[in-house]
Parts: sequence; structure tokens; C-alpha cells
Amino acid sequence: MLSRHAGAAEEFAPAAVLTDPHSPDDLAARLAVALTATPAERRTRMARLSALLGHDRPLDWATRVIDAIRQTPHGS
Repeated sequence: MLSRHAGAAEEFAPAAVLTDPHSPDDLAARLAVALTATPAERRTRMARLSALLGHDRPLDWATRVIDAIRQTPHGS
């Protein structure tokens, strides 16, 4: 799930389920799409996301981002 208003929306559109977070109806509909995706569709989206991020797995990228945030001194 990614806001279609996010700066990365255009880049990640092939992999993400885009939604308008300001529209409860759209958010609910797109969440239903994401939650009912077949295993094959989920794998395809994850593979596309991995390729777009340039990492083996999105988890690797997220882990690095979280680690960097944790290492940032408070107040910076």
C-alpha cells in the first residue's frame, strides 16, 4: 500500500497498490485488493519492489533504514 500522493508513487506504481489516503472508500477498496491478492501476485509485486529498490529483499532495505534511524542522535 502506498499513497498515490507520495513522491515515490510513480516509481513504485508497478509494485505497490496505490491508494488515496484521503478517501476512505478508495483506501478500503485498495486494502481489499492487497489483502485478497493471490500468492503469485504478492510474489510478483515483491519481486518488482525488490528490483525497484535495488536490494535482494525489501526487508533488507527496511532494516537498514530503521537501523540508521536508531543510530541518529536525538535532536539532530
